[in-house]
Amino acid sequence: MNIVIDFGNTRCKFYFFDNQRLSHTKIVENSDPCFSEKMLNIVNDSKISDAIISSVASIPDSLIALLSKCCNKVIVLNSDTSVPISNSYDNPKLLGNDRLAAAVGATVLFPGRDVLVVDAGTAITYEFISGQNRYLGGSISPGLGLRFASLHEHTAKLPLVQPNTDSENIATNTQSAINNGVVNGIVAEIMWNISFAKEHLNNPAIILTGGDTIFLAEKLKNTIFAQPNLVAIGLNRILQYNVSEND
Repeated sequence: MNIVIDFGNTRCKFYFFDNQRLSHTKIVENSDPCFSEKMLNIVNDSKISDAIISSVASIPDSLIALLSKCCNKVIVLNSDTSVPISNSYDNPKLLGNDRLAAAVGATVLFPGRDVLVVDAGTAITYEFISGQNRYLGGSISPGLGLRFASLHEHTAKLPLVQPNTDSENIATNTQSAINNGVVNGIVAEIMWNISFAKEHLNNPAIILTGGDTIFLAEKLKNTIFAQPNLVAIGLNRILQYNVSEND
């Protein structure tokens, strides 16, 4: 059993893989007063062979020490980690772990096929991957929550609105007007990137992932493949790749 640990800004997610099959997931909120204890208990209570950690912050030494005792191999993902794709970024070391892992995950789900990954989280990222396992590049824009918060925080009177899929075509109140502008703007942006991908790539698969996957999937066409765990799938593939390199 492999363990994939993804340290985010607000929570730590533990994914357990049996080969390439995601078995189960556990989540601990960073704000939990028992965070360290719960995190160590999750690892202690699991039968793990290999581990990979991706983090936006510092990783507790106690976790590394525990994993080193119970695992054959422990990888802390960084720019020097071997990955099973080539990278066309001007400076490959500046490509974020989550974007890289999403690109690798795309090659697992659609091997030998061009792919556009739309990762709708705090930011919305667009990743273009060729069927030859080459990361081509992409773009970054503000996510759903950031757009709502920006309108509220940078204006004098606009309220903070919660996203709603049931929007009117022409809004007759401020809340609906904000919701329409933000949600429809994001949908139009995603559809433009899909059109661009279809024009410049060869019959690309389209993957939607990230925290806002379920919300946005309702607003997009059903030709999009929704996979909220794409980054975890990519991290597991990177782990498998590094384990096989040393066999």
